[in-house]
Amino acid sequence: MNALDQLRTDLDRVNARLQRTSFGSTKSMEKLAAEVEHRFGSGIAPGQDLIAAAIRRFHNSGQVESFREAKLVCYGISTEVLPDRILLLRDPGLVGKLLDIVERLRLQPRKYRRCFQALMTAYFESRPDISKGEAYRSWLVIRKFLRAGTISIRHDPMPEWAVRVIEHRNVFDDDPCEPYGNKVLDGNLPKIREAFSTIGIGRNSWIQTDIFMASVRAACNSGDHQFRCYIDVLLRLLEENPRVQLLGLKSILNRYALIHSSPEHTALRVRVVDLLGNPLLISNAPRWEGVLPDARKMVSNWIKLKLIEQFFELLSHDGATDSRRLQFWGATVKRCVNGFQAAVLSG
Repeated sequence: MNALDQLRTDLDRVNARLQRTSFGSTKSMEKLAAEVEHRFGSGIAPGQDLIAAAIRRFHNSGQVESFREAKLVCYGISTEVLPDRILLLRDPGLVGKLLDIVERLRLQPRKYRRCFQALMTAYFESRPDISKGEAYRSWLVIRKFLRAGTISIRHDPMPEWAVRVIEHRNVFDDDPCEPYGNKVLDGNLPKIREAFSTIGIGRNSWIQTDIFMASVRAACNSGDHQFRCYIDVLLRLLEENPRVQLLGLKSILNRYALIHSSPEHTALRVRVVDLLGNPLLISNAPRWEGVLPDARKMVSNWIKLKLIEQFFELLSHDGATDSRRLQFWGATVKRCVNGFQAAVLSG
């Protein structure tokens, strides 16, 4: 027996020793698969190339060849396909046809839920501006469809995203983020973000931005004392979301100016001057659009007071004056500022 034959013999002996007729029960694997399905659903969004191809076919024919094709179009309904510049939202007729196709799947709960998930993903990814006309109206039609469709995704086994959607079905309301305003102020933002992540709402979604403005509105609608307690929290929240920082900051500033004899809020002044510029400079006027005149005067007075304090503080350090003079002028300026604010509030 040569070396090659010996190797074959040894391999056959090893294979015979390790050979098994069965690898045991697959129940544990099936259980794991069921748990994954329950938590995450049927998978992630398909590739953009597949979505774009399906949108082109649907745009040309107004029909879908299969359930898979319908799901792909649902994912891409709010995405513009280039270079053709196809955006289905701009065509209410095609949007209506697609929703009719999905509606007919209600008798097939799993397929309906997958298309619902795809439409929901598109809904959260993009919200056309109201000036976009047909696109915005089509988006509203999709929102209404999703709101009505939450009833039909209630069937077992329910993936965790579907459970969370039903809990947070307000995301399909006219003011979807209003319920989160006070919750964010009370420190529940991590829980809200966890729920959004399970649903599939991306960090760049418009709804992630709107919850910050909802918290600003909730704070501004509270009493003076409570509002002042919220300011530092709001400033931190807005810093996390630059897209609404200016709008939110102006709302906070306008609300603060309504407080009788409102003392200077250092953190607010610093942030305002950093983002809007010094209101005493005419060149910064465009950046202050949307700020009430009383709020602008309030910040201007804060800055004047700060400059006077710094001036006398420098003199004091140079030995040219003492701290009593600083205290005197500081108190004088504050009385003038408070008197001005009282006059403004009294009309």
